[in-house]
Parts: sequence; structure tokens; C-alpha cells
Amino acid sequence: MSQVVTLFGKFYPVLHLSCSKSGASCGHMSAFQVTWLEIFIFSSMYSWVWDVKMDWGLGKKDYNWLGPRLMFPSTLHYYGVIVADLFLRFLWMQSLVPPSSGAHFELPAYLIAVSMVLELIRRTLWSFFRLENEHRTRTQHYGEKEDI
Repeated sequence: MSQVVTLFGKFYPVLHLSCSKSGASCGHMSAFQVTWLEIFIFSSMYSWVWDVKMDWGLGKKDYNWLGPRLMFPSTLHYYGVIVADLFLRFLWMQSLVPPSSGAHFELPAYLIAVSMVLELIRRTLWSFFRLENEHRTRTQHYGEKEDI
């Protein structure tokens, strides 16, 4: 999904330049940007839900949107990382907006380096919670099955 967002953003400047050189009315560009923004939001939300539910094993209603067995002592760690993952995922996706696209929601050039460092932090947090989920699932049924 992220590739589609990138491709939409990549080809927008080409369409923008062709309209400005021909002098034609480019009113349809706003629809293009709206479509790109919708795909951008859908991609970010889908990836975030996948992180929380599938990769981390959280998001279960019965356990206050967390999981049955937690390894960190405070639930605030989990809620904080879930919110941080959502925020940092949207920030990273904004760095995919090409600078020449004319989009109103692109990151300034000086923030792109900051967003890259924050993406490294997000991926590090993701790996800790992914490892925790893997450990929980592997030890949950330990010793219940006999070796064949």
C-alpha cells in the first residue's frame, strides 16, 4: 500500500508541470490530491492496525485493548507505544510526499531528517513489542504437546 502512495505522489509533479505548460485548466488536480490523501490515510491506518493486532498481539477488547499476558509492568507502556506508533507512522508517510508535488501537507525539508530518526525509533519500538508477542505465543502452550 505504501508503494501506491509513493507512486501517486511521484507522478503528481509530472501532471502538474504538463498542465502549467499547456495553459489548460488543471481543476482536476485537486481530485487527484484528494485521492492520494485518502490512499495515504488508508495505508497508514491499515499498517497501524496490522502492527497492533497482528505483530504485537494487542487490541483485544476483553483486555482493555491490550493482550491477555503482558510482560511490561505498566499498561501505560503499551498505550503509549500504540499512540506513538500511530503518530510516527503518519509522520513517516508524510516524508514520502515529493517536495515538488505542491501538496499542502508535505513536510518541510529540515524535518525530513528528523522524521527519519523518529522512524528508526518507531521501528526499534516495533521490534521490542514484536519480540514480546513472539515470546508470549511460543511460551503459551509450552509443554502441552508431546513431540511426535
